[in-house]
Amino acid sequence: MKVQAQLAMHRLVTGSMVEELQGPNNTRTRFMATDTEKLAAYIVWIDSQIAAVATGQSQRHRPVYFTPDM
Repeated sequence: MKVQAQLAMHRLVTGSMVEELQGPNNTRTRFMATDTEKLAAYIVWIDSQIAAVATGQSQRHRPVYFTPDM
């Protein structure tokens, strides 16, 4: 998921107009070239989720939902 988001960010900053990512629970989110800040926030959010799991602070029984309006 993080690699897909980073690749989408690269494509947006190098000329792509729209990128669509599939997130948790099969949700799809579109990012436009003007949404690079939102996509950057999404990548930071993914990093925080990875860190929570790595340190044992994640509550794995709860579903994770991403909304682009973080």
